[in-house]
Amino acid sequence: MIQKLTCRILIVDDNEAIHEDFRKILKSRETNSHAIQDAFLGDTLDATPDSLTTDFELESALQGELGLQALHKAQEEGRPFDLAFVNMRMPPGWDGVETIRRLWGADPNLEIVICSAYSDYSWREITDELGVSDRLLILKKPFDNVEILQIAASLSTKRRLARENAEYQKKLEQKVEEKTQELRSAMHRLQASKQVLQSSMDSLDNQIAILDSSGEILFQNLNWAVGRTPLVTEGCCEGENYLEFCSNVEGSFSEVAENLANAIRKVSVGTLDQYLNEYTLDNGNETPWYMTRVVPFRDDRQQRVVVLHENITEHKLLQNQLSSAQRLESIGQLTVGIENEINEPVQNVERNLDSLAVQNTKLLDYIDLAFILVSESQEQGFAPEITEKLSALSQERQLQLIRADIPATIRESQDDIRQVTEAVGAMSELYLVSSEGLQLVDLNRVLETTKTVSAKHWKRFAT
Repeated sequence: MIQKLTCRILIVDDNEAIHEDFRKILKSRETNSHAIQDAFLGDTLDATPDSLTTDFELESALQGELGLQALHKAQEEGRPFDLAFVNMRMPPGWDGVETIRRLWGADPNLEIVICSAYSDYSWREITDELGVSDRLLILKKPFDNVEILQIAASLSTKRRLARENAEYQKKLEQKVEEKTQELRSAMHRLQASKQVLQSSMDSLDNQIAILDSSGEILFQNLNWAVGRTPLVTEGCCEGENYLEFCSNVEGSFSEVAENLANAIRKVSVGTLDQYLNEYTLDNGNETPWYMTRVVPFRDDRQQRVVVLHENITEHKLLQNQLSSAQRLESIGQLTVGIENEINEPVQNVERNLDSLAVQNTKLLDYIDLAFILVSESQEQGFAPEITEKLSALSQERQLQLIRADIPATIRESQDDIRQVTEAVGAMSELYLVSSEGLQLVDLNRVLETTKTVSAKHWKRFAT
């Protein structure tokens, strides 16, 4: 496949014949890839399917000012020149040096060839005026056809490659910028995610740290840094090795720390799913409870672990309160059951005691009557054996004691039965109050029932 390239050339010369010479050399039918190859190699090579052909598109300007105008027009049309042949002498307008300066001012990448038959400027003078540049050549008149072809082909190829390189570099810079923006966005998202994670972790009351497989602390929340528990102290922070810290724990917590370190090692290698342990610290005034948990934290690179320390003292207190409440509830339920079971027997005993008290009153009346009979037996002339027997009975101390003790015993029994009934009823009433949720209660009544239930305890200290 033959690829066709076009090289746009600007010729700035006040001699029209020079323009015609350039056209004859560069626009002839023989000017193709083979002619260019001949110019470089001296031999004609057979064209290949992938050979290049170069067309030269020429535009003429008789003065430097006209050449600059042609350059501006070409740029506006989007068809810039690749190469310019500029004569050194062009009276009455700009000379070649001034023309080149103006052309480079408009297009710094333009390849330029100075054409001159005279040594108006030395090379040093030219470089002093224009500076040293790889885009500037000198061509002496009269021209050699091969030399012009060689210059045109090489400089146009150089300009094409420079343009392609600039476009490639621009695309590359654009891709780099796109990738940079993607990287910045990813970094921003990562930073935002890290901030969200940090804020979330800092908001927790627990002490949390993420360790790598060696035990180094990679991440910690705020409470880990400022909180103090037996297994997290000052200096145990990010960047430090937590396993080494645990190995240096002394005293009563050395065994707890050793078990924790072993659990971290096992969880990090996957031989243990998780670890949970509770321990307490007795400091005299209070007994705080702590819980330690170790769970795996996996990412794409390696297995890591999360270590969590939590003060569960409040939880333990609530747990104890709940246990006490459950025991009280059981006692209350038992009390209600006991009340239901003993109410009828107690009522029967109360009725029997009341009946016994009535009968005892009658019995005491009979005893009093017997004493009257004893005193009257002698006056009334009873039989001697009856009088003697009644007199002996009246002298017995046991009868006197029975006469005094039976009413007291009945009263005490009645009081005891009444206390039992009140205590059981009070406990049942307290249970019903505590089991029905929020409700209006008589505080005085609650105090009375509490006093009844706890009478044995407070009576020992009351004066």
